[in-house]
Amino acid sequence: MADLRWYKINPNVGVLRAIFFDGTSSYNGLQAQINRQMIKGFQAQASYTWGHCIDTGSSGSRGDTFTNGLNDLFYFDKAHRKGACDFDVRHNFVLNSLWNIPGSYGNPVLSGVLGNWQLGGIFYANTGTPFSVLIGGDPLGLGIEDPLQFPDRLTGTGCSGNPVTGNLTQYINTACFAVPSPTNRIGTSGRNVVTGPSQVNLNFALYKNVSVRPISESFSLQFRAELFNALNHPNFAAPIGNNILFSQAGAPIGSAGLITSTQSANRQIQLGLRARW
Repeated sequence: MADLRWYKINPNVGVLRAIFFDGTSSYNGLQAQINRQMIKGFQAQASYTWGHCIDTGSSGSRGDTFTNGLNDLFYFDKAHRKGACDFDVRHNFVLNSLWNIPGSYGNPVLSGVLGNWQLGGIFYANTGTPFSVLIGGDPLGLGIEDPLQFPDRLTGTGCSGNPVTGNLTQYINTACFAVPSPTNRIGTSGRNVVTGPSQVNLNFALYKNVSVRPISESFSLQFRAELFNALNHPNFAAPIGNNILFSQAGAPIGSAGLITSTQSANRQIQLGLRARW
């Protein structure tokens, strides 16, 4: 047998990370839809989905992680790992419609100008995605690359359900969380306990169809005017970059809960011409 005293540890050997395939997940959902077929030039469809996904981790520790995910979860502590999936969107509603605007005026000129218009729209609204609130530094003394520590969840006024204020400068209700005592105890709040802002959007489209029979019976032109985010409604992103509520020493972080970005673009107007034959 070789004498191991003569062998030195190679400092260039990389870190070996263990992967445990012990994740669990569950999903419950409800889908509903109402559809109005084209009657007198108008059709519409509305759909609603309720879903709730719970798991003990939505992605691996490296690669293909969600922006609101946590990399180094406590593999030995499923109670704190268990929470809403990183992609959990609880409520989702979509409404779309199309209206063929009446335009037969008996006069060929008026019918050509005012006829064959279509008005369409898509409206959707959904709740936000969940994220975690943390304590900065490494108060647990884990000594790993991405240490994490949860604060305690309090049960005071306004702390039931989703603990948020809705204020853009302090979206998270920090009064609902506290530093654990002692500080090296894992906090009770756990993973993905806060839900980000809801999203609302309305898109409009106006079409003008012109038949060009001198070319062929089936040839036509369609002028299109499309408005994306027609109401110019701001959809704010969750404050994932400001989800640390306390420093390692237990001091409150002034920027905790500050929202700094949006999820959707401003109003955009697009004009186009489409040929069909």
